[in-house]
Amino acid sequence: MKIAILGSGNIAETHAQALTESSGYQLRGVYSPSGVNTAKFANKYQITAYASFEELLRDKEIEVVSICTPSGLHASQIQQIAQAGKHVLAEKPLAINLEQAQQALSSCEAQQVFLGVFFQRRLETGVQQLQSLLQ
Repeated sequence: MKIAILGSGNIAETHAQALTESSGYQLRGVYSPSGVNTAKFANKYQITAYASFEELLRDKEIEVVSICTPSGLHASQIQQIAQAGKHVLAEKPLAINLEQAQQALSSCEAQQVFLGVFFQRRLETGVQQLQSLLQ
């Protein structure tokens, strides 16, 4: 799968490293709404630095977009990515309120694209114990 990363901060580095170490995935590009470190990030991973979010979305080779931007932007970015027909991997939280989360999910369902949300600590002992108590 050909993946682009949206954002170029610390968590984007984590995503890029994981993608380059995994088989079956090709990190192909990056765009950062802040513009910070985008060129440096692209050079480091030898990938395309998109000039805009729209340019990234128009790239027909990109199948998945990994969202690594501030939380308040996730829901609207998920909707735009889904409308472009691309699958989405988003950092947590999915949205900052229930209404935004429902709109993001509805967009993915309408476009028949997959949506995954990262939660790196889900397998830690404390989280597992809490889940057990809640069930």
